Amino acid sequence: MIRLAVGALALLLPTAFAADCRVATVGSPHSNCWDIATAAGISTTQLSSFNPGLDCGKLQPGQRLCISSGTLPNISPKPNPDGSCATHTVAPGTWCALIATQYGITEADIERFNKNTYKWKGCSSLQANAIICVSSGTPPPIPVNPNLQCGPESPGNKTCPLNLRRTCGGSQLKRKIGYYAGWAARRSCQSFKPNNLDLQGYTGVIFAFATISQSNEISLASADEQILRDTANLKNKWPNLEVTIAVGGWAFSMDDPTKTLFTQMISTRANRAKFITSVQNFLSKYNLDGIDIDMEYPAAIERQGPTSDTPNLTAFFSEIKTALGSKVVSVAAPAGYWFLRGFEINKIVKDVTYINMMSYDFHGPWDLAVQGEDGTAKPHTSSKEIMDAINLYTRAGVDFNKVNLGLAWYGRTYAVGGCRGTGCLMSGGGKPGPCTGESSIKSQTEIWNEIKDAKITPTYDSNTHTYWYNKDGDFITYDDTNSWKYNLNGTDKCETAASALRPFGCYKDCCLYLGVGEYDNVQIRAKEVKEAALSILDICHGAGLSRRGAQRRALPLAALVPMIIGKWNMIVYINIGAAVIGALATALSVIFKNWNDDEDRGEFVLQTVQETQKKYPEFNIIMAHSDHTPSFEEPCYHRHVEFDRPFPHGTYGYEIYLARRGNFTLKGDGGYMNWAWSGYISEDPNNKKQLAVHPPGAGYGYAAPVQGKYVENGQTKSTELIVSLG
Repeated sequence: MIRLAVGALALLLPTAFAADCRVATVGSPHSNCWDIATAAGISTTQLSSFNPGLDCGKLQPGQRLCISSGTLPNISPKPNPDGSCATHTVAPGTWCALIATQYGITEADIERFNKNTYKWKGCSSLQANAIICVSSGTPPPIPVNPNLQCGPESPGNKTCPLNLRRTCGGSQLKRKIGYYAGWAARRSCQSFKPNNLDLQGYTGVIFAFATISQSNEISLASADEQILRDTANLKNKWPNLEVTIAVGGWAFSMDDPTKTLFTQMISTRANRAKFITSVQNFLSKYNLDGIDIDMEYPAAIERQGPTSDTPNLTAFFSEIKTALGSKVVSVAAPAGYWFLRGFEINKIVKDVTYINMMSYDFHGPWDLAVQGEDGTAKPHTSSKEIMDAINLYTRAGVDFNKVNLGLAWYGRTYAVGGCRGTGCLMSGGGKPGPCTGESSIKSQTEIWNEIKDAKITPTYDSNTHTYWYNKDGDFITYDDTNSWKYNLNGTDKCETAASALRPFGCYKDCCLYLGVGEYDNVQIRAKEVKEAALSILDICHGAGLSRRGAQRRALPLAALVPMIIGKWNMIVYINIGAAVIGALATALSVIFKNWNDDEDRGEFVLQTVQETQKKYPEFNIIMAHSDHTPSFEEPCYHRHVEFDRPFPHGTYGYEIYLARRGNFTLKGDGGYMNWAWSGYISEDPNNKKQLAVHPPGAGYGYAAPVQGKYVENGQTKSTELIVSLG
């Protein structure tokens, strides 16, 4: 029986344990399937049969292939006897798939092995010189940096002098704050003035930036004075809005000759007192609600900041909070330990109304000079790094009721040549945007316009929850609606507020070149069409009809709007959204086509403009009068009612439009425009000639060619006009 049992076992061995195959390694010396098969004396069909799932177009250097029947010998590393994982040091210019082939594992294995590895950001953000796991087991120890005084990388893993207590709990969005940059109103293109701001839902606006004078007083550029007053006046429309002034900023804090002025101001009690007194007078002069301190960064070696900055800044916040009482005192603070260590954040937090955490610019072209970075293009925001920043503040004992999460309203660009996607080696910043004019950065509006104009389909990176695309040798990375939603939802684990830490600009729902079918919130658009149209109907009446009679004829059409809204997704899906809204506006216009009440004719135009502007102050009213209807091709326009009746002083018909404030392209067929109030029309930014449309004054204003026709030296010329509403 023993002999039979052994014999039975021997018969089972060939089927239970397959033999190892003969192995060829890609690149040693052959690098394609044909050469490898030929050298092994087999066909490519046999090579594929020996390697199920083989893709000859995706061979990796070092990849092992079977060139006979059998299975690949298992060379994958085993965990160390102490339970720690086998490790690999990432060489510059390598990637996960290449490393995986070296160890006979997969890229998915590397992701799985390194879930708990220190500073692991996924294969898409693999860092040079990082020590990673290539087997299961406990992750490698955190590398020691002898230059650090505390923290996880310091010798002995010393605890940093921050209170360690956790305050994460429920979440409730309590604040929504935006930075408004004064220079946005002065840009040559895509200018954005304070009255362009749609502040619905915002609790505060921070005006950037005031500075500090050599005499330790707050100072504001003369070009910003009226812009700041206009910003403060927004409180007339939004009474609960808090408007504050930001002092400092990156350039002021880091560049000569101003980089020493923060240090100088906070260095003595007398200097601090002089600055605080000037702030009190400044807030009173401009009717402001407080101040935001943006010192980048105290005690930072990058600006040769002395270590005394740290206690002096703490003393400053204590003193200014006492002096300003109920006024807002906020601080812009970094999202990483390196710069945060210059703040006694656990002491400062009790003296500030809130902290604006700058949870962006984690990466950029400056990574080329950062030790430990591999010189590859990475998203400047990242959901993982944002959560790391939140954890850092939590460990610092910061009450997250006082923290505003920074959301970037711009993207970063890298020069990467022909390489595509994240992880490409960069040579520096990408090309400047047409309006921002600065390498390595593009505004959100520039990015949206570029995507639309070039018909680009961006890629969503689910690892970092950011978007990217490549264009003209540049890698562009940015956030969008899904990114912001994800990051805000992620903060539900910690009680935090939200702060849109960005220069306000054109919003996507009214931005350039976005068609109805691409509009993110089309129901709001349909609602605006309904409400604005009805606001005009409220003061209209037609030939032979009383106002009430006219409304009775019009309201059944207006009643269709709720039905349109309810079916809007389907309408957009079948691509008839523009036609539906256009038909509604046209039908309403027919009711008032035969206007013949001479007494009301001119008064009606002015009354319509005045009352609609009062009810919808975030819009501009545009009146066009022409024998030929101008063609408005941008979605920021909402045409509501057409009137084929003349102005009192002419025989032209006219139309009334409602347009969001902002920049947009205006095209037409040779008709003329009248503006209800001040604005200006300028040519294409590449053409220096300027055309102006003046305020109406006592009359109806001055006409300017819609299509861009103008007379110069007796010759009629044409150009496409760019319109900026003020």
